[in-house]
Amino acid sequence: MPCGTPVIGSAVGGIKSTIRDGRTGFLVPPRDPAAVAERLAAIFTRPELGRRLGAAGRERVLRHFTWSQVADRMEAVYARMLGDEGRSAVAR
Repeated sequence: MPCGTPVIGSAVGGIKSTIRDGRTGFLVPPRDPAAVAERLAAIFTRPELGRRLGAAGRERVLRHFTWSQVADRMEAVYARMLGDEGRSAVAR
C-alpha cells in the first residue's frame, strides 16, 4: 500500500483493519484462491481500478501508518500498561 500498489489480503487479523475492502484494496476469505483470482482479474482488466485502489491505499498509509504514528501508539500502549508511574517515565 505505501507504494501505491493495490493489495489483496485475507480477511484475518490486523489485515482486516488495514485494508478497506473495495476502497484501498480487496479482502478475500482465507484459503480461497478463487476469490484471489477473481480480484486479481478485476485489477488487471480494469487498470483504472488498480490505480484508484493504489492511490487510496497510499493515502491511508500516510494518514494512519507512518513510523512516527505507530511509535506514538506503541508508546501509549506501554504507558497504559505501566500506569501513572510509566507515564511520567515515558514523558522524561
